[in-house]
Amino acid sequence: MKSMKYNPGKIHAHVSERGNSHLLAAIFTLVTILNLGMGCTDDLPSVSAVESIDACTLLTRTDAEAVLEITLQEPRKKQYGGGEAWISSCHYDSIPDEAQIRRAGLLLGPHHASEGPSKAYADYEASLKSELGNDFKMEVIEDIGDKAGWFDDGLGGQLTIFQGVFRLIVSSSETDTNTSLINQKLLAKKVLGRLLLLEKD
Repeated sequence: MKSMKYNPGKIHAHVSERGNSHLLAAIFTLVTILNLGMGCTDDLPSVSAVESIDACTLLTRTDAEAVLEITLQEPRKKQYGGGEAWISSCHYDSIPDEAQIRRAGLLLGPHHASEGPSKAYADYEASLKSELGNDFKMEVIEDIGDKAGWFDDGLGGQLTIFQGVFRLIVSSSETDTNTSLINQKLLAKKVLGRLLLLEKD
């Protein structure tokens, strides 16, 4: 696949700042899906054996409404791929006639890194840097999962978490009381709590 280099100067000449944010977010989401679904699975029996999980069972509407402080619509959910290369997504949006538009979402899948979460994080950041430019760098976030980082995609940012064999990407709008990152951390703790319970079953 041809590399999609992110050139802020070139993009700014053709689109507004809001359009720039949406384009960067779209590129980031595409790269994320490709990385989640096309990781190397050689010699990874433990990862290959991971059954798919419905992301909406980890990120519930109740949790999202509590954090976003607003009524949300029914989730938009999708399942990509299958077997050892699956991806599950779950997104919640505020009701269209609400004064404020708010959203929350989760993208989940196995990361396919035999050397563990830290190596998976490094590989993921390097892959995004190759697509979005050498200046790209995620902000390391402590005390969330085995390894976590945050990136401002122009639409509130996305919190990427590596927990065991999984990679999770949590997104959320800001609220009157919290920044997007704080809300993402709150949702991530709920999601990880449920994921750990599933792993124990």
